[in-house]
Amino acid sequence: MVGSNGAITALQESNPDIECLYINTIIGPNIPAAVAINNNGQVLGNCFNSAGGIALVWTNDTPTVLPTLGGVASSGTAINNLGQVVGTSETSTGAEDGFLWSNGTMTDLGSNFSPAAVNGSGVIVGGQFAYNGTLQNLNNLIPAGSGYQIQSATGINDNGQIVANAEDTATGQTHALLLNPN
Repeated sequence: MVGSNGAITALQESNPDIECLYINTIIGPNIPAAVAINNNGQVLGNCFNSAGGIALVWTNDTPTVLPTLGGVASSGTAINNLGQVVGTSETSTGAEDGFLWSNGTMTDLGSNFSPAAVNGSGVIVGGQFAYNGTLQNLNNLIPAGSGYQIQSATGINDNGQIVANAEDTATGQTHALLLNPN
């Protein structure tokens, strides 16, 4: 827990304010890692074991193991208030593709896309890209001659505003950008 003075205090598992998220559905030793939580209390996590990692969503204390895109491993990166999850997954060929998990269905977003965030409208951002039914390069959506080359979009809110890191093409310096939709 982080106190008002910024100090971090470890909390005991026996503390009634702490709920441990256990995963009994995966065989073998596993190490769960919490990644994100939505306003409905759904927790996105990844579970790591000797075979790799797998993405899970805890809803009302019940873990749901997300399917992969045909491979053995996946990793969730974000969850929105609709319970949609984005991340990356291994395919049957061993490639690592971006995915959207929505209403129990896995959608392959392709190998050029590593999702970082998803908003309440299902718009996904990651790397230089945004996905809203089709994959678009954000560098093609910012004004020509802006002097910036977007490297990584890291977040999107429900207003469609995107935060990203970009390189100033004149100086080579990295800057944080706020992209506002028109």
